[in-house]
Order: sequence, then C-alpha cells, then structure tokens
Amino acid sequence: MAKVVAQWTPKQWHRLAVHQGEKGPIEYDWARARVVDSRRRLPTDEVWLLARRSVSKPSEVAYYLSNAGASTPLTTLAHVASTRYTIEQCFEEAKDDVGLDHYEVRSWPSWHRYITLGMMALAWLALVRAKLPAEDAFPYAPAMNPELVRTAARPGPGKNAKAIQKTALAMPAKKSPPHLKKATVRRRWRPGAFPKPVA
Repeated sequence: MAKVVAQWTPKQWHRLAVHQGEKGPIEYDWARARVVDSRRRLPTDEVWLLARRSVSKPSEVAYYLSNAGASTPLTTLAHVASTRYTIEQCFEEAKDDVGLDHYEVRSWPSWHRYITLGMMALAWLALVRAKLPAEDAFPYAPAMNPELVRTAARPGPGKNAKAIQKTALAMPAKKSPPHLKKATVRRRWRPGAFPKPVA
C-alpha cells in the first residue's frame, strides 16, 4: 500500500477535520483511489484505498480498505474511518460501566451470552443517558429532602446565606418516605409466588 500511495499526486490529498478533539478539530490529509483487492494472490473486488496522513508528521500514514460504493464521497470515507476512536470509547465505557471484561468462562456459548448481555446493558444505559436533560442530570435528587433545599435556598432576614447553608448541611437527613423505601427493597422470589396456570 505504501508504494501505491507514494505515487499519488499532491492534488489527490485533501485536508479534512472529521472529529473534535480536546483542543479543537483534529485535521488530517486524506486521499483515496479505487484499487483491486487480492486474496490468496488472486484479484477479487474493486475497493477504495483510503490514506490518512498526519499534518505535523507527513511520514506517518495510515491505510484503510473500504468496500463502499464508487460514488461515496471522500468526506464520508474519512468520517467512517475516524469512528475507530468512537468504538474504542464504547469498549472502554462497557468495561467500566457494565464489567464487559470481568467474565470468567471456558466455553464459547458462555462468553457469547455474557458479551451480548453486557452490550445490551450498555445500550440501555446510553438510551437513558440520551433522554436525560443536558444540565442537572438527576433533577429529582433534591426532592428527597425538600426542607434542606428550601432552607439553604431562602436565607431569612438579617441572616447570612453562608451561615444558613452550613446549618442546613449540618441538619441530619430525614428518613426516606415509606413509598420510596418500599421501592428500594429487593424483592425475593418465594416458592409458589408465581403459580403456573392450569391448562
């Protein structure tokens, strides 16, 4: 691939910023060409050969093969090639949030089931996170102790707000209401709790 890319003219290279970094958009030089792929030294399908070159270090070039259609624009190819970082982030979150790497199995079916359930759990968490508001991800949390929030938010006449906030935070937290307490109790299965229907 390096020999093929070395023959490309400067006009084939285009500078694109396809994703955001911590310090702003990250730019690379991208180029592409239609080539014939080979398997076992035999020609197969016609694919895209995509090259990504570093702006600061032109000697660093990454190569991609894509089976996208011949009419696919360069921006789309570059965007899809850059999703590798998104996939790595997805696996990192899966390991941290749902324990994707904590399996101890010895057979393929067990491993496949564990990984499938882990990815399903991560997809559910992503859906819940997408539905949360942008600010105050847990807006219902202050309602657990409304007196504490009300006292800290409304300073009385002639009193310092910082002193009231310290007093409010020093107050012992009240017990949760009964309906919230029942919701947090883990229900245990009892024999006969779910009788089978009689045919």
